Amino acid sequence: MARLSDVSNRALREMLGTRNSSQQLVNLQNGTNTFDSVTEPDAIIQGSIAGAALKVADVTNKALATLAALQNPITGYDGYYSQPINTTVYYVWVVNAAGTSYVIQGTYAGQVLGGSKAIAPRGDGLIPDIVVPDTYMPCAVFRVVNGATAVFIPGTTNWDATTVVSSAAPVHVLPKQASDLIWVAGGA
Repeated sequence: MARLSDVSNRALREMLGTRNSSQQLVNLQNGTNTFDSVTEPDAIIQGSIAGAALKVADVTNKALATLAALQNPITGYDGYYSQPINTTVYYVWVVNAAGTSYVIQGTYAGQVLGGSKAIAPRGDGLIPDIVVPDTYMPCAVFRVVNGATAVFIPGTTNWDATTVVSSAAPVHVLPKQASDLIWVAGGA
């Protein structure tokens, strides 16, 4: 019988072995900076990490949480940066085998990245790639389009603050590009 270790291409092995198999709705809660996940029929997110089955409970009023090991390779910083006016940034919600949720903040196009741990010197504005393989399963991508009046501070600014347009899309694996996703705007 074939095993994941038989697949020599790392990216293909990760995509086959680490995936979300749930049909869920992810909702960015208007008037708050939290999000919910609703999975039918049993409120359990199912998937796999490194080929091992995973079941974790849906989340309700979940605050954004960052992890330096996930954030550093993307931006070079341990935590979130404040998203400037007139930018679009993608965030990826991931879950580990223990059911702990983290949200990885991406970059905006042309962003000068800091720290010595960033993979690239400038931001690309794309969906952030999870750089810790076989440890975290992607659940959703959030898109925050910030307008011209104030910075968006992840975990502090409401998803529907003035001139902020936020939306979410559940994922099974990270998509090729953001335009491939079906975005659900706002919350409840």
